[in-house]
Amino acid sequence: MTHIRFTTIKGKQTKDTLTDQKVRRFVLRYIQPGYSVIDPFARNCTLAYPHTNDINPNTKAVYNMDALDFIEQYGMDAFTIGIFDPPFSATQDREIYGNNNLYTNPKKIRDIELALGNRIRCNGYVIKFGYNSNFTHRGFELYEVMLVQYGGSINDMIVSVHKKYIRDIRSYEDE
Repeated sequence: MTHIRFTTIKGKQTKDTLTDQKVRRFVLRYIQPGYSVIDPFARNCTLAYPHTNDINPNTKAVYNMDALDFIEQYGMDAFTIGIFDPPFSATQDREIYGNNNLYTNPKKIRDIELALGNRIRCNGYVIKFGYNSNFTHRGFELYEVMLVQYGGSINDMIVSVHKKYIRDIRSYEDE
């Protein structure tokens, strides 16, 4: 049985997830000097600079491409860390990007997860933000979870860290 570290914190809800200093400190524990980092949904987060992307041109992201196209421009095993922070729901999708189901379509998200996972080196990590801790790339195992509680009737955010153990481009849905 794998032991997974699990922590909870009280957070501050924001469209720019990594402006919450507690969440940012959690992520920075994984980003070491010399690590290459990619963030296909960066908005105004610069932790992965210069490999930051957001389809919205009114952000600090270096690139303004579709997330899948952005990821696919890089070679296999190009990064140590992937930050995966897409809109969590159709409502967030509409609020942030003005489109419904731009990135909340399950097939689109699976394709993005697989492409991102293929760009992470063995022993690297994907840090995922969302309402679940699923990551469909089979080369990864769940490593750590942090639950960010916002209080009241606001949904918690799950931050899941997935460590790459093997190079396997299939998803769990391929079985």
